[in-house]
Amino acid sequence: DSTNLGKGIFAIEGALWAGVEISPLPSVLISPSFRLVLTKAEIVPVPKIGLALFAQNGFTLKTNVFRVYKNPNFNDLYWTADIMAAGNPDLKPEHGYGADFIISKEVPGIFSVEGTLFFARHKDAIIWNPDGSVWKPMNVGEALYAGADLQGELSLPYSFSVSLSYSFLQTWLLTNKLNFSDNRRMPYIPLHKGNASLAWKNKNTAVTVSSQFIGSRFTSTDNLTSLPRIVTFDAGLSQIVRDRFTCYIEVKNLSRAKVVLIDGYPLPEMTITLGARYTLQ
Repeated sequence: DSTNLGKGIFAIEGALWAGVEISPLPSVLISPSFRLVLTKAEIVPVPKIGLALFAQNGFTLKTNVFRVYKNPNFNDLYWTADIMAAGNPDLKPEHGYGADFIISKEVPGIFSVEGTLFFARHKDAIIWNPDGSVWKPMNVGEALYAGADLQGELSLPYSFSVSLSYSFLQTWLLTNKLNFSDNRRMPYIPLHKGNASLAWKNKNTAVTVSSQFIGSRFTSTDNLTSLPRIVTFDAGLSQIVRDRFTCYIEVKNLSRAKVVLIDGYPLPEMTITLGARYTLQ
């Protein structure tokens, strides 16, 4: 009961992990691994195996097949209840499996590009969802995630560089007799996301301007309401003042766009961060 913790909640969770890399040929790498998750309730094996092929022309092919296991965290379980939100101590862990396929190409000093296809199927997927007027985490049954990521970086003359990324993620909620034809999507997961940035850097100074795009997102599993898409612009400047000492300024959401990632919780219109770093050697 998250409204009455008494002296608190104490739990020890952890894992044992082992992995190995095998290279039968110079252009081939096989990397199996095994994680044993230890909790008070159960001991869960989580295997994974990866394969990578390296070509002499800069191409790399990779694939991974893995099991999915995720415990609910303490916030999910014991968030102190109020009129807005509450934890759910009855949550079950997420189970599932997935795979990905990655292809990349790099020409050092000129460009790099990488594309990924992936899918994962989760059982008892955990999401925060309205329960009446109170937000609570809950297990929503089965869900399938499938999508693609594409990212690249190109070096330009005069110390400029540009980078682009795009993510497509389709989800299907497959619980309570729902199927693919119902096309019910998981809440708060946009179909499209993107980022573009332009940077200039010399020995002592770095300047970056960027833009982010987040597509519309449903706010609940019934898919009746959604949040609008978001486009924001950021900028940053860092300057090495002396050896190992750097000052910087970062400005988030220059256009002061309305940003709401969770329904009812708008983020600040603009955030300015001033800072300094000193690197020890």
